[in-house]
Amino acid sequence: MLTGLRSSVLFLTVVGSVFGQSAELSGLVKDPSGGVVANARVEVRNEETGARRQESTNQDGFYSFPSLNPGTYEATVQADKFRTLTRDAIV
Repeated sequence: MLTGLRSSVLFLTVVGSVFGQSAELSGLVKDPSGGVVANARVEVRNEETGARRQESTNQDGFYSFPSLNPGTYEATVQADKFRTLTRDAIV
């Protein structure tokens, strides 16, 4: 549960590759106290092609982007009352 205004979002990412032909980017979005952030907007952008995909976290703060092309991605998470956070991920 979110209470009060938070200054940041912790963005934890798990990266895995499947058979070298496609990749998956998934993880959890948590606040600084360790609480999960439901309904956060997560976007990934392939830095080579510019292709973008968006998902929202579920009630447990989990998100998943299956079937990505392997490469370097910029992952951005946004949630109400939190600052936007961007991280690079190689999958």
